[in-house]
Amino acid sequence: MYLIDGGESLALIDAGGGGGVDRIIGNIRDVGLNPERVELLILTHCHYDHIGGAMGRLVVGWPSMRLRRMKSRV
Repeated sequence: MYLIDGGESLALIDAGGGGGVDRIIGNIRDVGLNPERVELLILTHCHYDHIGGAMGRLVVGWPSMRLRRMKSRV
């Protein structure tokens, strides 16, 4: 999981294995950033340890978050 600071907004790369939404939010705050600035979630591939956290409360908890899946490999 990575967090990219784009200035006005943040992007979260992958969502981890799930069950840790409060931990993700806390970690973002711990580095001095506002989790409400997260506007984009990019899922690199469909393994549970990368997308599990996107199921349920993570995405619902961020109404402004857009979910994107990469269409090609990098």
